[in-house]
Order: sequence, then C-alpha cells, then structure tokens
Amino acid sequence: MKADAGTEKEILGLLEDYAKGYAAKETDSILQHVAKDDDVVFIGTGPDEWETGLKELRAGFERDFKQAEDIHLQFTDVQISAAGDVAWLSSKLNFRVLIGENKIIIHGRFTGVLERREGKWMFVQGHYSVPASDQPRGQSYPTD
Repeated sequence: MKADAGTEKEILGLLEDYAKGYAAKETDSILQHVAKDDDVVFIGTGPDEWETGLKELRAGFERDFKQAEDIHLQFTDVQISAAGDVAWLSSKLNFRVLIGENKIIIHGRFTGVLERREGKWMFVQGHYSVPASDQPRGQSYPTD
C-alpha cells in the first residue's frame, strides 16, 4: 500500500540525509538511520558486499570512502509503501564517484526495508544492484 504523505516525506528526508552523509564520508551520520540489530543487512554489488550487523556495515561504508576521493548519491524515481510501522522502498540510485582522475557514474537500483522505532524510520535492510551488462533488453537472462 502506498505510504501516506507524512511517511513519504519522512523517508524522503531520511534518503536525503543518507546521501549527504555519504558525500561527507561520515559513517556515523549514515548509521544513525540504521537499526542497531545484529541481523540488519545491506547487500552491495561486489561479491563480498553482504554486510550483517553494524560492525560489518561500518566497515563496508569505510571501505567505500577510502576507495574514492569523492562520492555523490542520487535517489530518483523513489516509490515508498508502508503498512503500520514497516515501510519498503524501491528507487534508482546513481553513484557519481571520483577515483583518482577517473569519474565514474554507476546507474543502479536500490531497495530498502525500514521500521519505525520510537517515531523514527530506521533501515533494517538495504540492497543495491546494477543491471546485468550482458543481458539485452527484452531478454529474461544474461547471454554469454
């Protein structure tokens, strides 16, 4: 069910804060939006990017920050749904990254699950992916 206007505004604000924290390379700023549960999980595009719990998640963010001079996130086409104290979202998520002299733009997708705790929305799950480059439009499976 589509989230009400208040919930949507709160979660869009959270995504904006998340993006600002990433650009500033402030891990604590990002983690303030993540539940402190041992089973919180974020999944990235790398084969080893499956972080469970805050310790692993912190290490993953800090690795991102060390490997790039500049990082900017842009959430677009955000769809937010909710039922009670649980919300889920889907979005396009574009990364603009500067690594050395290389400017990289990664067009991806993001999904997240949030839970409202003590009046504040917190991520309990996040998943970032990029489309399979070897999968042509209109095809259900990648080709070799």
